Amino acid sequence: MDIKKDLKNELFKRQELEIVIENDKNLSFDEVRKMISEELGKPEENIDVFNILNGFGRNVFIVRAHVYDSVEDKNKILNMKKTKKQKKEEAKAVEEAKKAEEKPVEEKTNGAEAVDKPEQVEEKGSEKDSKASKDAPVEEKPEDEAKGEDVSEQNSEDSKNAEESKE
Repeated sequence: MDIKKDLKNELFKRQELEIVIENDKNLSFDEVRKMISEELGKPEENIDVFNILNGFGRNVFIVRAHVYDSVEDKNKILNMKKTKKQKKEEAKAVEEAKKAEEKPVEEKTNGAEAVDKPEQVEEKGSEKDSKASKDAPVEEKPEDEAKGEDVSEQNSEDSKNAEESKE
């Protein structure tokens, strides 16, 4: 293991490393994290290995990693890299977890609250019914048929008038 670049970035509170490692097998991120941890004497949780490069058929690997001063600094910086979509998904997951925790608590409470729950269920059911009625197609077939009959009657009258005028 040979350290090619070693920069201390005070702004992000990390040490930026580029390391050359010779190995017979392909390296996993966990293996590299352990090797760096042993070499530098830092905990594995503070190390972010983000790139392992290798040329085909070569036993030389170029590893790029950041070694943070603390886990909080690492999480803070990695959270900045997330997109808005990823942040929204995490927020939804947290909300769902909170709701899941609250539901068992409500079920264990008094029977008076349990009586209120069926009403809430009925309201939800009525909302589903109203949504279903909005989404369901309205039966306008009789009106369409009536219009169709009018059109067919007009066509038949037109054809009769045409026949009479021919005679």
